[in-house]
Amino acid sequence: MINRLFRFNYIRNHYLRFGFHGILMYFQLAFKSKKSFIAIKLSEFKHSIFLRNQTSDIKTFYQVLFYSEYDLPFMTDPKIIIDLGANNGMASIFFLNKYPDAKVIAVEPEYENYRMLRENTENYNNFFSYNKGIWNRPANLEIIKSDLGNWAFFVKESELKTETTIDAITIRQIMDDHNISQIDILKIDIEGSEVELFSRNFEEWLGITKYIIIELHDWMRAGCAKQVFSALINYEFKLSIRKENLIIQLLN
Repeated sequence: MINRLFRFNYIRNHYLRFGFHGILMYFQLAFKSKKSFIAIKLSEFKHSIFLRNQTSDIKTFYQVLFYSEYDLPFMTDPKIIIDLGANNGMASIFFLNKYPDAKVIAVEPEYENYRMLRENTENYNNFFSYNKGIWNRPANLEIIKSDLGNWAFFVKESELKTETTIDAITIRQIMDDHNISQIDILKIDIEGSEVELFSRNFEEWLGITKYIIIELHDWMRAGCAKQVFSALINYEFKLSIRKENLIIQLLN
């Protein structure tokens, strides 16, 4: 009885969120367990959403698109959004549909995640992406896999460039590539690399950023929060918490 009631409430929540498309989505996810990939079409989003079945893609979809954890109700008409640690593209999809006139630029280092990111965003004209790792200076980066699935890769600097390393990219380089003078939303979910990002050259971009949405990873790497706030202390800002993320409004 409890299980039936739980399932009914779960289906009801899908209907309340996405209407009849939500119910269809629920049954797609519940009963297509043998398929490697799932394609979901929801009226709220312009294009189909592709997920790798039985991976962290499913949980990421629910966090970002079902529960809208990156929604900033006070943000209007952003022009430039940068998605650092884009994974399979759920945050980019959210921003592209929430703010259709904005340019969205994503960075994702892990190749299989990057392939899904491109699959999910190929029909959006105002989207640009880099298969690189975000860093505070040009460097070679090595991707380190964890046991937490597709959303928990992290990178570390490597002295040598090899077949398995990737290029780093800085926010300054992204700004130069796209002629950016203001960043409206900077989303950061980079599995501990916030230590490097906020330790050097942050003055080049922090002063022109309006909102930061960041998940800190002190549970993976000590010192993340300390480094972020050591950089922010030089600026006026307001802070709020939304689920797993800090929302930082910079008063520049």
